[in-house]
Amino acid sequence: KYSRYSHLDMSIQKRFDDAYNNQPSEDIYTKVECRGICRYIDTASVVDIRYKYIVDNHLFKDTYIELIYDDGEVIRVWSDYQELITGLLKCGKEELVKIVLESMNEHFLKLRDSDREEIREFYPGKTAEEMFLI
Repeated sequence: KYSRYSHLDMSIQKRFDDAYNNQPSEDIYTKVECRGICRYIDTASVVDIRYKYIVDNHLFKDTYIELIYDDGEVIRVWSDYQELITGLLKCGKEELVKIVLESMNEHFLKLRDSDREEIREFYPGKTAEEMFLI
């Protein structure tokens, strides 16, 4: 049985082969990659979500999405937001995706409206929905 958060070190061929042959159910898990490490995250059982960001930094640096489960477990996803959002939508979690996109848009506007020019340069010039083609 898979836990909610299992990872595969892609640099170790045996683990890669095992993961390739024994992938978890796509109905429950979403594959998210960060720095060469693939993680299969349970997106079907998520009950709440938070997008955390720091305005005084470039877009998506030091940002993460927290996935919260009914038993209180919290998983942080630091990158590959496109795959995560796609997985949440596939699992029928539209309301949770809406929460994330609203927080991202808030982040984008704070970048745009910053008093510091070097921070304003990180404003993406579009909405989160446009960025993630939703």
